[in-house]
Amino acid sequence: MSGGVIAIVANGETPSGRAREILASARVVVACDGALSRARACGREPNFVVGDGDSIPLQDRAALAGRFVHVAEQDTNDLAKAFRFARTACPDAESVVVVGAGGGREDHLIGNVFRLVGFADEFPEVSMATNAGLFVVVPARREFACRPGEAVSVFASRPGLRAVSEGLEWPLDGVDLSSPASGTLNRTTGTSFTVAADGPLVVYRPWPRKESAPMRVGFGYDSHRFDESRALRLGGVDVPDAPGLAAHSDGDALIHAVIDALLGAAALGDIGSHFPDSDPKWKDADSAELLKAVVAEIALAGWRVGNVDATVICERPKLLPHVPAIRARLASLLGVEVGRVSVKGKTNERMDDVGRGVGLEVHCVATLES
Repeated sequence: MSGGVIAIVANGETPSGRAREILASARVVVACDGALSRARACGREPNFVVGDGDSIPLQDRAALAGRFVHVAEQDTNDLAKAFRFARTACPDAESVVVVGAGGGREDHLIGNVFRLVGFADEFPEVSMATNAGLFVVVPARREFACRPGEAVSVFASRPGLRAVSEGLEWPLDGVDLSSPASGTLNRTTGTSFTVAADGPLVVYRPWPRKESAPMRVGFGYDSHRFDESRALRLGGVDVPDAPGLAAHSDGDALIHAVIDALLGAAALGDIGSHFPDSDPKWKDADSAELLKAVVAEIALAGWRVGNVDATVICERPKLLPHVPAIRARLASLLGVEVGRVSVKGKTNERMDDVGRGVGLEVHCVATLES
């Protein structure tokens, strides 16, 4: 593979806004281990997944086949593994941009920013797009196009670097950037600016502010009778000690309710219109695969999963022991952190058919973010 943009997906945050647009337009996508779910949540199936595989469910790892590049070095950062692979697999790439490296761990973000510097000499351009802004490594000198009044910060990659600039409100006229504040909180004065130094610099530009991101809310429901001849699966997890559910597909009522909630929030119909039970194609279908397809579809419509809250109502089985595994599996399928997935079990106090143990039902609320 040669030319074009390589997007490396880190396992920190699900890309949104401009970062997601960059991922969508990349020619080659390389996911760092568990970031496979982040890429899929954005509607991009990675060309390669690089890492030790400890963050990838076994069924996903098997499905990747020749696209999974196993690198077992536990003392090496997954991002560094992905960069080394990209250097070998795509030596003629025009640029490499890391997405998904933000999130709740600012120390990881800072470390990843300066990890970029180590690869600046190996590609024409190296950058990192977070959901908040863009970091670009400048090996020596670079001119940037801009709009007047844009915020810009310039950081040194090592002590003692002196920088010069043109087109900034507070010029860097040989300023020693050993003090980080020396290059921060600057502003552009025209339609371009230039920075230069005798060593690598890191330029940060926040994305232009937008109005509050719109949010959608959807509700999903599903119910099935028990079928003693089938195994029970809920949320993509096999649950023992109870019969399965009568259905055209695998009968995973929890995933079906989640799908309906997501489709409802995106105003894209319901599960029956996408996977009709009159179509033999969906006979005994794996509901996890149906959910992956729906997540990809809502991503193409410009949405990502905000959170999911589901309640399973049944007299049996006792759901509590299985909740951690179900939450983890759903989070992987949805491309979100486990903290965004809630699953609760309730009985119906022996009222109606559910209370008499004839079957179970699931209620689900989901939010989508732009």
